[in-house]
Amino acid sequence: MKKTKSYQKWLLPAVHPLAVHAAVAVLTLLYHGKLIGDVASLVLLLAALAVGAPAFFWMKPREGAPWVSDLVTACAHLVFSGALWGMAALLDTFRTSAMLYWALLFVFVFYACLIGLDLLVALFRKLRKTVCV
Repeated sequence: MKKTKSYQKWLLPAVHPLAVHAAVAVLTLLYHGKLIGDVASLVLLLAALAVGAPAFFWMKPREGAPWVSDLVTACAHLVFSGALWGMAALLDTFRTSAMLYWALLFVFVFYACLIGLDLLVALFRKLRKTVCV
């Protein structure tokens, strides 16, 4: 079995939230510049999250405890969300800030569901190994 490098345990789970939050930042800037409207920003956000869900499980390291990578993902999500909250404070319009707040709420629910599902799958795998052996 191929061993993962030590940085992959910490880097890969943090790259996914970085990509998702970068997509949210780009959508917010496009929305702020009035290049896209309300419905388009929501549809593009949901499309980015739909693509991001399978990518989360694909990027996850296979070895080690799953809760470690989930913890790194959650911490990276909190850091990047904090950066976007700071970006919202710099925006002048209430309309754009409200869009960003809603987008971050969607992203929060997205990561809560992904991490919960991942931990649930890990629990079932552990129970199956314990019961079937």
